[in-house]
Amino acid sequence: MAETLLRKLDLRDSFGWGISNAEITDILARAPRKLLADVARVEKPEAYFASQEGPGVRRALKNIQESAWWSKHLTDKMWRYSLAATLTSIAGSLMVILLSLNTINDYDILSGTGRVVTSILMLVLSLGLIRLTRGYHNFHQRAQQAETRAEELLNADCSKIDAIKLYNEYHLDRAAAPLIPDLVRKWNQERLNGLWESYRRD
Repeated sequence: MAETLLRKLDLRDSFGWGISNAEITDILARAPRKLLADVARVEKPEAYFASQEGPGVRRALKNIQESAWWSKHLTDKMWRYSLAATLTSIAGSLMVILLSLNTINDYDILSGTGRVVTSILMLVLSLGLIRLTRGYHNFHQRAQQAETRAEELLNADCSKIDAIKLYNEYHLDRAAAPLIPDLVRKWNQERLNGLWESYRRD
């Protein structure tokens, strides 16, 4: 539901396409009461995109460029975190096995150690850390391509159809990618906002 709402808000901000009352009532009806109470306490929502362009093709491309830039950097961190967690778990488990075989002679202790190591390796597989790493890495590359393509279209005579096509491709890739934890976004928000404001804003 949040992803659907985000796409609608992006389209409204980019092209000026309104969200109908029917869509708003459906979203509000499905939203948890706690979330609605939190939203009601927000005095003035901050601008989601930095572009100063009016709604249209150029604003849409600038919004895609900014969003893809953010996604590129956040997923770069996430695939590295996931890879580090995967490799640490596997390497740690193998080290424990090797040390146990060389230093422990008691069969019961060795058997228990083997079960613990097996559990850790099964946890890595069940949590999908390998798939998660691949998903973040793939989206990192797709976001980089979307950012580059948006830059190319901004410097060319781009039609609305080209902008909508790029918008849809990027959002489909984002919907298929693993979610980026909100904590990671908050950790990096101030620094990335500062970089964008200083070097990339209109």
